[in-house]
Formats: sequence, C-alpha cells, structure tokens
Amino acid sequence: MEHLEIIQQKNALYLNNMLPLCAQYDGFVVDLWGVIHNGRELFPGVKDCLTYLHEQNKTVVFLTNSPRRSHNIVNLLSSMGIEKDLYKTIFSSGDLLYKDLLSCSEETLKNQQPRCLCIDELNDHSFFEKLNIELVESIHKADFLLITNISGPIAEARHYQTMLKMAAKRELPLICANADKTVFVNGHEHVRPGLLAEWYQSYGGRSYVYGKPDKRMFTEALKKFPHIPADKIIMVGDNFDTDIKGALNAGLDSAVVISEMTGSFYDSETHTLTLEKLTPLIKAHPDQSIYCIPGFAV
Repeated sequence: MEHLEIIQQKNALYLNNMLPLCAQYDGFVVDLWGVIHNGRELFPGVKDCLTYLHEQNKTVVFLTNSPRRSHNIVNLLSSMGIEKDLYKTIFSSGDLLYKDLLSCSEETLKNQQPRCLCIDELNDHSFFEKLNIELVESIHKADFLLITNISGPIAEARHYQTMLKMAAKRELPLICANADKTVFVNGHEHVRPGLLAEWYQSYGGRSYVYGKPDKRMFTEALKKFPHIPADKIIMVGDNFDTDIKGALNAGLDSAVVISEMTGSFYDSETHTLTLEKLTPLIKAHPDQSIYCIPGFAV
C-alpha cells in the first residue's frame, strides 16, 4: 500500500474494510452484482455491513445496471436476506429505460407505433406492462431491437451475430437495457447485453445503451440524497468502466471492491490493482479519492 500512496499522492488508498468509509461518508451509492451478491447469494459480511450502516444512520442507495425494474430487485434481495429497512431505495438501468419508453422521450421511438424484437433469455415480458409496444418475433417485422436479459459463455452468444448483422443492414435502432458487457459466474466470464450492443455498433448499427457509466444514472441516484452534500457521498462498485469511471465523472469519490470484475485493472496473480492502469484515471480526477477494499464488509 505504501508505494501506491506515495506515487498517487495519497488519493488512492487500500483499506482493510469499510469501517473508515462508514466514518467519513454519510451517503453510499452501492452496486449490486459483484459487491452485494453474485447472482445467487450474498457475499460474506454484506448483511452485517448494511446493518452497521443502518445503525449509524447512513443512507444506502443501490444503483445497478440490471434490466429489471427496481420492484423486482427488491424481491430478489429479500430472498437473499436483505430486507427493505437496510437501504433507502434501488434505481436500475431498467427503471431509466422504462421511464424513457413510457414517456416516449426516446428519440428513436417518437412518432412511431413501435414493434419490438426483444432478446430476453428469461422470457420475462413483465417489463412491457403499460407500454404501448408490440412484441414481434421476426427481425423483418421489427421497428427496433431491445436487449434485456442474456447470459452464458460468450461463445454461446455468438449465434446472435447473424441476426444483429441483419438488423444493422435494416438500420434498426438497438436499445440495450444493461451496459455491462461481461460478468463473472463461478469464475467464468459470461456475456451481458452491453457486449451485444458493442457488436452491433461494429456492424454499423445504432445502439442506445442504458446504465452506468451514463451520468443520468448517477443524477437519479443523487436525487435520493437531498440533504447530503456530494463530498459526503461515495460510490462502492467493482467495475472501473461502469461504477468507478461513472462515479468520478459525476463528481463522487469511489471505492472499488477488488475482484475479477475490475477487468484490465486487476492483477490475477497478486489479487491487487495494476498500478500502471490506475495512474491515468487518478491523474484525470485529482480532487477525488479512489479507495480499494477487499469486500463490502466491516
């Protein structure tokens, strides 16, 4: 830790746990997957940390790139043992997208009777409740594509490429409900919707991606802290491209949970961050702090 503090002028610090941050900050914007749970169960110490924050009268807002709407995520967290009294609210990329679709503010959907080809491997159509959108199964009948839920090894997702190329030729807009490109499941990298959006752009298609690091996500999160100044709010995440860069661009300090999800910043041999990768990011935000923690635990 010492060499990192000296080289980085002490605005990137390794911590043993969350306790110093609990003392320094009053508001916590917290990612879910990779920080709170792995999709199946909570990480060690998470519930105790949330309980401690609650007892200290701290405010916790979960900010996630999940395509699910927040009321569905409440149920998921409850099933894992995280009850509603341990956090203030949840805001998801699915919430932001739904808000845009409901108000017809999305530029590509104005003045249309939109027909949607939805890529949703969970086959969950509850997202479309109260939306004036017709679901179709053929790329030739669609006005736009929407990607909500996709998982599995990247190699298995490549069968979507033919359809995406056809849609790009038709100049159909693609809306992506989750900016995450990959996630680690049981140590293996799995695909997420953001990767398909990236492929689509490479084919010349137009894609509209929802979720962190989009500043609108952080703007919505900060609305949940009306009486807490920004310098007393910190983002806790595990992904530099979405959580940390998004927080820095929104003017927030951040703490990264060191794991495989830190991507190119992660050194798998030492289980630490790669200093050379971190340096440009810190230099670009000299007035903000980046903390490194082993997990969301006290």
